[in-house]
Amino acid sequence: MTLGRRSPLLTLHNIHQQHAIGNEMVETLADVCLGICRGEFLALTGSAGAGKTSLLNILGGLRSPSAGHYWLMGERLHQQSEAELTKTRRAHMGWVFKQPHLIARYTVLKNVMQPASFWLWRGRKAKARARYWLNQTGLAHTAMLLPAQLSLVQQKQLAIARAMAREPTLLLADEPAWGLSSKDTHLIMQLLEKINQQGQTIVVATRSQAIAMQCRRQVKLLNKTVSKEWVHRPVEHASDLRAYA
Repeated sequence: MTLGRRSPLLTLHNIHQQHAIGNEMVETLADVCLGICRGEFLALTGSAGAGKTSLLNILGGLRSPSAGHYWLMGERLHQQSEAELTKTRRAHMGWVFKQPHLIARYTVLKNVMQPASFWLWRGRKAKARARYWLNQTGLAHTAMLLPAQLSLVQQKQLAIARAMAREPTLLLADEPAWGLSSKDTHLIMQLLEKINQQGQTIVVATRSQAIAMQCRRQVKLLNKTVSKEWVHRPVEHASDLRAYA
């Protein structure tokens, strides 16, 4: 699908993924072709076992495809070694998982600082980035609390702040509203839309059609491959115009 004159931020071509279960090879992705432009807000949908998480893991560099080609900003990820993939993940990927995976003994502020200070910045710059994203996610008043003192939706917001503090090229979210009420799901999707409006490229994997409808584009997986695509919203924001110019 062509989304404008700009070349895609990333391109997948004929991606296959297989896993060994006992003596048998099981296919989890088959002949997937997909392009994503900078600034997109994309939903990957499909029933359980359709291949959403497998595709998200390849997009995020957590797994290499068994066959096919993956280009990210001109880099051939399908040819990278594990050490090179680790560098690519650190430089370009921000992850929001189904479970927040917060460090219980760290304060909210330190949870957001932790990946940034390990891989990108030290000291005051890491703290400044963390405080910026706590403000952006509405959690500035919780900075000195522990994760256990937060509600579930606040923990999800914290996970988003932590991912964004790394300034990722690509934000990947696997069922980011899992376990939330419809009201809190709306809060999370509003936050992701706000971040997207600032120009952030976001890919969400979800079984929820309601969540998918809040993204700009939807790609449905069926039988381990792309079966259908929709565009739910036209270009509306300044960041969208930059993305598709």
